[in-house]
Amino acid sequence: MLGKLLKYDFKAVSRYLLPIFGLLLISTCGTKLTLELPENNLVKVFRSVFLIAYVISLIAIGAGALIILILHFYKNLMTDQGYLSFTLPVTPTAHLASKLINGTIWTLLTLVAIFLSVLLLTAGHIGREEWTILKDLFDSMLRELHAIGFTNGKLLFYLITFPLAGTIGSQITVYFCICAGQLFSGHRIIGAFVFYFGVYVVNQVVEVVLLMLNGKLFAQLTLSSDFTGVGTVVGNLMIQSLLFSLLLYIVLFFVTRYLLNHKLNLE
Repeated sequence: MLGKLLKYDFKAVSRYLLPIFGLLLISTCGTKLTLELPENNLVKVFRSVFLIAYVISLIAIGAGALIILILHFYKNLMTDQGYLSFTLPVTPTAHLASKLINGTIWTLLTLVAIFLSVLLLTAGHIGREEWTILKDLFDSMLRELHAIGFTNGKLLFYLITFPLAGTIGSQITVYFCICAGQLFSGHRIIGAFVFYFGVYVVNQVVEVVLLMLNGKLFAQLTLSSDFTGVGTVVGNLMIQSLLFSLLLYIVLFFVTRYLLNHKLNLE
């Protein structure tokens, strides 16, 4: 049943996001075409139009994806649509899992679309010399990271786990706030913002505590020029932060599931 839910959620969100993807494609191709054409006043006008459309589409696809996912969750589970959704032979856990998986997929698709659009625009406009400079800069950064103990395996681990955890975590945080906010009858939106602020404060307090716990050792190692030790401290801090974030997201997931199971108050 989870597969059917995913198919429904994906199709429902695609009705709003695919047009934005289409706008990004058209504006990218139009901007690329005007960059390749010989310079004249008409080309300049069209280039300006397509550049404006490109910027708008980037903003829309970046911010719009999250907004559309949040609105879909709210409408599908918190409004009158919820009566139909919860009459299906599906558990609230499956509903929640479907929304998280669907949101993660669309977030990844959004990042890929933005990357490809930038790649298409820059293709042919960055010469071999510029690529060499970028490559040298990247190699230099990599050497510095290796020098303080960050191996390729560690870097790959961080590059995968942190964005993925952040993507899923941002969704479950908002979903929790929406579900908890509906406990404030008549003030649901205010309640959701109150809970979001509460989660943010807790997260920031823990991050500050972790920094304080590791800060003294970090300063000592820096002063002694023990940069390998500095890398170890930074790596430990990142792992501690990741573990806390995962623990927080797991707790929010189960609390959200509990609210959907026992405290649902549909509009």
